[in-house]
Amino acid sequence: MCIRDRDQCHRGAGGDKVRIAVNPFRVNPYQQTRLDNLQMNPDPEKLLDELRALGCTVKNVRQTTLISLPDDDGEFIFEQMGAWLYLGTTFMTPEEFEGSEHWPQLDRFLLELQHRNLGCRFSYDHAGYLTIGTELAPEQQLAEEVLHQLEQILFVIESCILLCDRVLENGDIPGDREVDEAFGVKEHLH
Repeated sequence: MCIRDRDQCHRGAGGDKVRIAVNPFRVNPYQQTRLDNLQMNPDPEKLLDELRALGCTVKNVRQTTLISLPDDDGEFIFEQMGAWLYLGTTFMTPEEFEGSEHWPQLDRFLLELQHRNLGCRFSYDHAGYLTIGTELAPEQQLAEEVLHQLEQILFVIESCILLCDRVLENGDIPGDREVDEAFGVKEHLH
C-alpha cells in the first residue's frame, strides 16, 4: 500500500492499481474518542470544587475569584476569559518600582527573563501593578495542571525577586550565569 497525492492506492484482486480517495480531514476513531472526551468549555465551578478538594482555598472578592495553594498564603486571580483561564498574581506594586530611577532596566530584565520559557509572563495591569501570570487553554484546565502552573509562578517569583530588587537598586541587569544560579540551573547553557 502507498500514499500518493493524498490518494491511497493498492493492487486490486487482478493486480490492477486501484485508487481510493482519502479524506484528509477524516479523524481516526482513536482521535475522535479523545476529541469527544475533551471538554472544550470547562466548567469553572467544577474546577474550583476539584481545587478545593486538593486543599486550595478559594474566595470571591469584589467579583474576582482568588485561589491559594494549600501550603502558601499567596493569592492568585482565577479568571475565565472566554474558553481560556487566566491565573496570575501581583509581582510588584507601583510603589515598589516607580520610586526607582532604574525601573526601565527592570522592564528590560523581565523581557529577557520571558525569553527563557518560564511558563508564565510578566505584564502591567490596568492599575499599574506589575503582574505575573499564565493562560490555560480549555484542554489544560485540569486541577492538577492549575496547581502545577501556580507552583511554577511561585517558583519564578522566588527565583527572580532578589535579582529584580537589585536591578531597581543599582540598574545593573544580571547576566545569564547569575540568572541560572538564581533558578537553580547547574549547567550553563550559554
